[in-house]
Amino acid sequence: MEYKIINYEQLAKTFKFKQSEDKPIRLSHTSGNKYRLLPYTTKNNEINSFTGVIGEFSRAVTEKKYISLEQEQLMNSIKRKVESHGHEGVLLSVINELFFNDQGELVIAHPAFFNYLASSKQENDLGQFLADILLTDKLKENIWRLYEKEPSNVILKLFYQSLPSLEKKNRKSDRYQLYINHIQNQFEDDLYFLLENEKLFLNHFQDLLLYYYFYYITQLVLHFDQLFDDEQLSYPVYYNLDWERRAKSRKSYQEGWKVIEPRISRLFSHINCLEFVNYIGNKEEFLTYQDLRRLVEEMNEEDKEQLRLETGALVKEYKERVQDIKWDEYRQPAYTYSEPIFNQVKSLLYQLDYQFKKSGRSGPAMNFYKGFEAFTKQYFLKQSGPLGYTLNLKQDFFIFLTKLCINKREKIALTDLFNEFEKRGIHFDRNSKKAIIDLYEKLNLLEKKSDSGDAQYVKYIS
Repeated sequence: MEYKIINYEQLAKTFKFKQSEDKPIRLSHTSGNKYRLLPYTTKNNEINSFTGVIGEFSRAVTEKKYISLEQEQLMNSIKRKVESHGHEGVLLSVINELFFNDQGELVIAHPAFFNYLASSKQENDLGQFLADILLTDKLKENIWRLYEKEPSNVILKLFYQSLPSLEKKNRKSDRYQLYINHIQNQFEDDLYFLLENEKLFLNHFQDLLLYYYFYYITQLVLHFDQLFDDEQLSYPVYYNLDWERRAKSRKSYQEGWKVIEPRISRLFSHINCLEFVNYIGNKEEFLTYQDLRRLVEEMNEEDKEQLRLETGALVKEYKERVQDIKWDEYRQPAYTYSEPIFNQVKSLLYQLDYQFKKSGRSGPAMNFYKGFEAFTKQYFLKQSGPLGYTLNLKQDFFIFLTKLCINKREKIALTDLFNEFEKRGIHFDRNSKKAIIDLYEKLNLLEKKSDSGDAQYVKYIS
């Protein structure tokens, strides 16, 4: 058929449609051709250390190239800058003890030091991705100012001035497409809070980025799976605390990792489906599922009918081009939308997902999300016996999140504090809230305004 609304020519080029009828699969699955949503590949996405991600994120902000920090060269540079009067060994010993740990790694004593953290290719890709989706130009300028502020401490200033200069690196801005705007807005508020206190920034910059990476990807997975249903700003995800008991009957189990885990496996299918979706219409702006919904709702009936014919034909053609699996076992998803176009896109998604699971392409599709899953197990999951993995916040990390939520207030009402957690995608059930109150009492952070305990406040954490 002739395509008028779907840019079939470009779509066929992206997915490398082949005309040969004797091939079992006559297309190539692809993602990130028109728009890149994630820094993942179908090979290896595991990172060795989140420290490397911080390094590349920092260099992306300041537009610098990485240079290996050679300790011996650095010490020679320091020696050239000072008159040691025969005490050179003592000075270098002090500097070595202050600025390098037992493994010879740089101690982050100034914000600019983040630029010197080494990173692997996977960590580079992830760092650039996080910079693209989380940072505004205004926020970058504020980070720049903190990096360029010379320290007042004499020895730290000497070390800072002796660091090798980094070459400028011209980077393509916005390589990655932002999907959830409100997360960027909340990250901006939280990072501004850290930037106002250098010590807080140095101690918790990595914690902040760690959490927002996890928050963004899990919300992305949940947003994807809603397809064309009414969208929420943020989908509730319930956490457990490291020191509390877990149970199958609790909300923290039923609406925690259990909600996210089965949906992650469809991540690569969604990425491919959205690649198809973004050849609908002539707009240059990226289309989410919700954007497509709005686009269709604004169409006149003639254009809608034309698009129904085109999407129907495309879904049928996709199935015909993938013949290295048994489609007779495939079950068409239920039609849940009154608009046929949305049901057709849903069918395309299910076909993509089915063939990934039933073909030799299952490995690459799994590899796409396995790196994130490994990261999650390291930082945000806890093995809970027969319950399997559950979402988990360790005490130190929870206290950091409390600091973020209180921000600069002298104190905050307990109910408002839980609302602040929820603004950042963190929900607690009744049992967890009780465990939190007990912890605040133990740390002498809880203030009661009445004997009944109705009005409770949590004090500022220095």
